[in-house]
Amino acid sequence: MASHINSIRCLASAGDNERYITGATNGVLRMWELSYYKCVFEAAPHVEKGAHAHVLVVVQDGLVAGGGPDPRRLVSGWTNGQVMVHDLQGRELWQMAAAHRGGVTALAVSDLYILSGGADGTLRVWNPATREAVTQFVEHKGAVSAVVVDVERKHLVHSCGADKSVVTVDLKQNRRVLCHSARPDEGKLTHMVQSELGEQARPATRMRGGGSGAARHPHLAPQRAHPAPLPSDSQELLTADNSGSVKWWDDCEAEPVSMIVTWPASNPEAEKRINCVDLSPPAAAELGGKQFLLVSTAAGHVQVWETEETRLVSVGDAHSHEVSAAVWSPDGRQIISTGLDACICVWNFFGA
Repeated sequence: MASHINSIRCLASAGDNERYITGATNGVLRMWELSYYKCVFEAAPHVEKGAHAHVLVVVQDGLVAGGGPDPRRLVSGWTNGQVMVHDLQGRELWQMAAAHRGGVTALAVSDLYILSGGADGTLRVWNPATREAVTQFVEHKGAVSAVVVDVERKHLVHSCGADKSVVTVDLKQNRRVLCHSARPDEGKLTHMVQSELGEQARPATRMRGGGSGAARHPHLAPQRAHPAPLPSDSQELLTADNSGSVKWWDDCEAEPVSMIVTWPASNPEAEKRINCVDLSPPAAAELGGKQFLLVSTAAGHVQVWETEETRLVSVGDAHSHEVSAAVWSPDGRQIISTGLDACICVWNFFGA
């Protein structure tokens, strides 16, 4: 597959098993067709020199109007602060020129809104019809690393940031309803996903009461959570950080309830930062009845973990530089990864 000539910073699935979109540091967006291993479209938006897409998300349900008959739209957040929308033929439909000061660092979509996080620490909620901000939340003291719309209660939006906090806001109440914080001596949060399976897919390692998790991570102590916990039917959040840890957060607990460490103890000098995490789709359960965690590392590895048993299933070493992103195919049978080496890798996954 002829790839970009510049480092690839972001990756998104088009919602099927065949097409994926990538963004490179020269500002070029491309969509790839895996059946033929070819580029379907290339878009090079007119932006100032040095600006490039930092995050991509595909809207599946026609939330963003305009363009051709395919209702899917590509929403991209850029390092110059813009949010752009393209159709899946590569045509630019519209843009918001100044969504965030310092750049857009995170994106998500809900049933009604586009949500963006920025280097300025703000979470903004946009009406795609009017392209105007509906509301904003200033809850982070550093860049927002990820934004996640709750899988069950779409009015709840979770965000994490470089300030090591995980914040939940309620769009109905227009206020923060929950906050977790990591300790000052722990890593900055780099990415976040939400599990749809809850405790049944949580690692057995617990982070309370000096159990095995505390032994692996002795400086972890109870954290702050405020105000009152959300209803107990909520799903757990998984955060990744630049110290190589993935933590499970439950809104009924003040501290992380589980954790895995992704770097080998035999090589403490290795680059530990995690750039991206992704959870296997429900279809992947057919490959063994388990949930798998996909980890993209700055050391250049693509890792797959079985979450319940905290077991490293596979490590892929094909990139010669950082793995910037990796995602599961919707059927759970392939993994697509991108790197700062300008490579796109396609991996087959057969379960464990």
